[in-house]
Amino acid sequence: MRKPLFLPRRYQQRLANVIPPTNGNGRREWIISRALCHYRCFDLREIPINRRDAVLEMHIQQWNPFAECNSFSVWNQGVAQTWIWDSSKIETAQTEQNLKNPYNFPETLLRPKLENGVQLLQCLDGIEGQIWRNHILIASRWWAEIPDINIWQNFLRAHNALEFIDAPLQNPPFLEQAWGKSRSAFRSSGLLQERWLVGVLSVVFLIALIWEGTFVYKWQSAYSNLQSEIAILNDKANPILEAKSQTINEQKHVERLLGLNIYPNNLELMAKIAEKLPQNVKMIEWHYQTGEVNFSIEGSPIEPSYYVSTYQAIPPFSDVKSNSKMANQLTISMKVNKK
Repeated sequence: MRKPLFLPRRYQQRLANVIPPTNGNGRREWIISRALCHYRCFDLREIPINRRDAVLEMHIQQWNPFAECNSFSVWNQGVAQTWIWDSSKIETAQTEQNLKNPYNFPETLLRPKLENGVQLLQCLDGIEGQIWRNHILIASRWWAEIPDINIWQNFLRAHNALEFIDAPLQNPPFLEQAWGKSRSAFRSSGLLQERWLVGVLSVVFLIALIWEGTFVYKWQSAYSNLQSEIAILNDKANPILEAKSQTINEQKHVERLLGLNIYPNNLELMAKIAEKLPQNVKMIEWHYQTGEVNFSIEGSPIEPSYYVSTYQAIPPFSDVKSNSKMANQLTISMKVNKK
């Protein structure tokens, strides 16, 4: 990575305070603590390139827990690595520093990245666990302190990365430059680009004709040629306009379909349940129908009261019941509340 000519002036926003820069003479960068960010990885490789930005924005709106938020997405091979944060909290802190429109991004982008593997990193606040595959951050989780072994195992198990259970805690310094930039997934032949192209070509063509002659008939010829060029460019723009309209209609259709799913998905429920299983207990059966989950576990010892009280306290579960099949097996059933 090329070293920047001017070092950036970095403001570091933590949970409790803002650390202003002590050096630097370049652009103003606002580093947002990982504790203030939510992270998700969206695999949109099956979505056509010209629709990925719209689909990503739809996913962010559904996932966003804040009243107002900003996001930062780094694309890689059709996968959007996305962070969001409470924009009002960030803007308030920047106002207190008399700062306007700095370059905002999460601190994760200043920590070393991996090709494949797992990292446990000390952050500005707390600890971040990362799982990398093919240069993509497929999973990231933040804890206020070093997670205990069960929580760490569950995080790795959910992404088939238990071979990295002994990953040490690291505290690397910030990189000189962020390893990713926020950009659009689709940069070619958009509607606005097409209109901009029509305008630019029209002006350039008109100027060229003015310099070619001073007679009236040349002006008339130039006008006729210009009209023809505009008509050709408009013909080229029509398919793009139609494609945009189709994308909007399909997005509304997808939103309607997603609105019909009023219950959490199967993988989300399984992850919530598996996270609370002790190390010596494993799941042997799983059944999920709309509004109800049934699963069986096996291990030693089995204490029904532990699982009833534990899962009863976790949203969206309710009406948790247990039934012992054998001395070392237990069947648990529970209701799943609507979103």
